[in-house]
Amino acid sequence: MKFKEFLIEMDPKLAYHDTLNPKIWKLENDQHYVLDQQVKEHLLKIANMFAESLNLLGSVVKDYVFTGSNANFNWTDLSDVDVHLILDPERLKACPECKAGLEDCLQAKKSLWNDRHDIQIYGHDVEVYATAEEEKIVSDAGVYSLLDDRWIREPIKKQLTMDSDAVRSKAEALADEIDHLVDSKTTDKQEIENLLDKISKMRRSGLEKAGEYSVENLTFKALRNNGYIDKIRNYSVSATDK
Repeated sequence: MKFKEFLIEMDPKLAYHDTLNPKIWKLENDQHYVLDQQVKEHLLKIANMFAESLNLLGSVVKDYVFTGSNANFNWTDLSDVDVHLILDPERLKACPECKAGLEDCLQAKKSLWNDRHDIQIYGHDVEVYATAEEEKIVSDAGVYSLLDDRWIREPIKKQLTMDSDAVRSKAEALADEIDHLVDSKTTDKQEIENLLDKISKMRRSGLEKAGEYSVENLTFKALRNNGYIDKIRNYSVSATDK
């Protein structure tokens, strides 16, 4: 089946829900959502394990926060459970022998952890992150503090406005690029990295400018839901091995 047909079928999975994910959140007094306590306890265990793998002292971690689609009304069955470790940059000490930037180092550690662990909560993959830049947390999304067991920023019910033509056009173009690159059987590492960077920058710019419901972020989700993100990432690893 062509990507265009898949995208049309996947549109409902990008729809906006009237409730938060009922597997994860409980509604109190018909108006206030609280995190299921078992879910909270397990997320704290996972966050602590990740912090230990980073060799971080307790005072360095300012908070563990739960954010992303599963803390908002645009969750799907494919949405990850995103847990962010918010670090205090003033208490972090960079390794004098490391020439990489702090955020690059944390990104590498995050990738290594997530590759080595396969943790799910009610069928949703748990993804852990660490950052010393709180502004990287999406500004228009729900953010829940696991340490304080409260909302830092509650998600807002708002009608999803999605420019389907724009999403379809952008996703089809990128899907064609991915197909072409993989079909060409190129082993040019730079060519592969350029396409991965292009997709990453597209999503990041969309989140920074218009949030979860930007055309760019919805395009990324359409590509991910159709297997194209895994396709290019897996090909990158395969090409490197060859």
